[in-house]
Amino acid sequence: MLLGLSPKAQRQATLFDDEAARARRDRLNGTLDRINLRYGRGALALAGAGRAPGWVMRRQRLTPAYTTDWQALPVVR
Repeated sequence: MLLGLSPKAQRQATLFDDEAARARRDRLNGTLDRINLRYGRGALALAGAGRAPGWVMRRQRLTPAYTTDWQALPVVR
C-alpha cells in the first residue's frame, strides 16, 4: 500500500497534471489533517475511505414485516 511514496519535490509529472487541482487537493488534505489533529483521529475522513459501522442492529427479536408482507399478517377467526 505504501510502495508509491516519494518526496514531494521529486514528483513525476504526467501529461494530464493540473497544478491548480493538485494545490487544492494538498490544501484540502492539510485542512483534514489539522481538524483530525485537533478533534481526534477519524473526526473527518474522505467519503471514499469507507467507514466501519460502530454498531450493528441485533436481529434476534426483529418484528415480522406486517406492513410489507401480506403473507405474514396474522389471521383472526
